[in-house]
Amino acid sequence: MDKLIKYISKTNDLDKMVKEIAKYFKSPIMLLSSNYHLVSYYMFPEFQDDVFLSALSRKEMTYEFVSKLEETKDFCYMSLSATPYKRRISKLFCDDVIVGYLVLVDYHQNLLSFVQNDFEIIEGLLAKQLLFSFSKGNLFSSNIKHFLTTLLNESFIDDRVLDYKSSYVFQNKIIPNALAVIDIKGYESSDFFNDTLKIVIDNAIPGSHSIVYNGNIVVFYTGDNHKCFDKVASKFNLQVMCSKNNLSLQSFKPHYQTCLKALAIAKKFIGSSFVEHVDKFSYLLLLDSLSNDKLHLDESIIKIKNADCVFHTNNLELIYLYLKNNKSLQKTCEALYIHRNTVLYRLSKLKEEFSLDLDNDDKRAEYLITVAVMLYQMNHYKFFLL
Repeated sequence: MDKLIKYISKTNDLDKMVKEIAKYFKSPIMLLSSNYHLVSYYMFPEFQDDVFLSALSRKEMTYEFVSKLEETKDFCYMSLSATPYKRRISKLFCDDVIVGYLVLVDYHQNLLSFVQNDFEIIEGLLAKQLLFSFSKGNLFSSNIKHFLTTLLNESFIDDRVLDYKSSYVFQNKIIPNALAVIDIKGYESSDFFNDTLKIVIDNAIPGSHSIVYNGNIVVFYTGDNHKCFDKVASKFNLQVMCSKNNLSLQSFKPHYQTCLKALAIAKKFIGSSFVEHVDKFSYLLLLDSLSNDKLHLDESIIKIKNADCVFHTNNLELIYLYLKNNKSLQKTCEALYIHRNTVLYRLSKLKEEFSLDLDNDDKRAEYLITVAVMLYQMNHYKFFLL
């Protein structure tokens, strides 16, 4: 091990590092970027493995592989259906950020004989070299997937530079103007050979470009095609959030972040698979932002919330709907399916017991925002979906 460390510490050539590591562990090896693209590899002349070779031909891992690996922690030993050889797959970290993955094929069934410290030293050296290579631009090419990944990583200040790069990368191809974020954690498959999910997505949304980004699939597409995801989502148990249409390339990053937030909210109350549009979650996204701010919360509303939690009442809902409907008793009764006299009685009791000043128009906005934020924090989402 000391000899190996000394050798790879003196070189910046990832291919040479990977080759020496493969020889030390007597294992074919793949080094992947954080987005599961092939960075480097080494295999022995006599080694034959269809799964390994298919990954080399694609130069990236299948979405089946990604969904499986997202479930693991720092490393795992993985058995695959299409090969007799187990894989040791580890995440490469720099300052708690994943910069890549190391895949060792247990060709000689000897990996378990090495101590964990051996792997950790090698992984640390590879992680630092990967980070260095990326920062120097040595591992970036001008293909479409890498360009789209850059859009999510960076903010382009100069539109002219962005237009030049996009015209160079896409040439005569249609430039996407929408994106969808797909959570694939519910998708379970050990078929890492056929790349089934990617093929289905490509066929369902013609002309689209999909990448793996931070553990999710991001699909860039053109036009109002979000309904095309329905069959894919139900078949593979996927959760999909689609952005607005007609986006500029400059705005992809903020809209991706918005989709990611909307996806996290939707997962709290929608079933195992779904396809949703971000517009539906506008109010919930606003309330999510407000709930993280230090708002001044009216003491009367706080007391009512506490009483709702203790006595399982829905007085916060009553107040919200009453104020939202501009104090219309008819609309409030229709929304809650209760009688007019019941609403009047409950409002009267709230005013009396909690000193609630619902007749003060100056406090209406404060009450409405405070109650809405509290309902959101209590996971009462139904009022805020468009």
